[in-house]
Amino acid sequence: MPLVEETVLMEEAGRLLGRRHSGPAPTPVRPVAAPRPGPRPWSDVLGDRRSVRRFTADPLSPAELAFITGNAVDMLRPEFPLAADLLTIGTTEVLGSLAPTAPVILAVRGDLVRACSPAGPGYGGLLVAAGALGYAAWLSALSVGLSASVYGATTEAAGRAGLRHLFTVAIGRAA
Repeated sequence: MPLVEETVLMEEAGRLLGRRHSGPAPTPVRPVAAPRPGPRPWSDVLGDRRSVRRFTADPLSPAELAFITGNAVDMLRPEFPLAADLLTIGTTEVLGSLAPTAPVILAVRGDLVRACSPAGPGYGGLLVAAGALGYAAWLSALSVGLSASVYGATTEAAGRAGLRHLFTVAIGRAA
């Protein structure tokens, strides 16, 4: 029995974000091909998860990275259409001691100015969506047999012009 029913969670997240979107429904994002035979079912992924803080130096393939980031965005967009357009996810190398040494460190970045505008989801809505995007990347990595750790630690150095670093995900193969 789940602690929180999925429908209740999504309704509460929608209420928190204010569902201010009044335009047409978002255009579906094209599916990203999995780099392996296919992602594992979420129930298996969640049942097998474990904390990983040490990774091998083996790099991720471009297909693995494309699947992880593409799948994460695809998972986010239907529930957070406004916030999804204000967030980016990409690699960074400037975290220093904030995250472990891993082949890939993903930084979720968001546009705070646009988020806090009258048409935006607000600061809280952007943070909720950033966490959702980070955890979607984490789940996507686990679904194809990789290991990952999420971090709330951020640094201004990982931001980009007009974007603030909000969430971090370390991805690789467990050592």
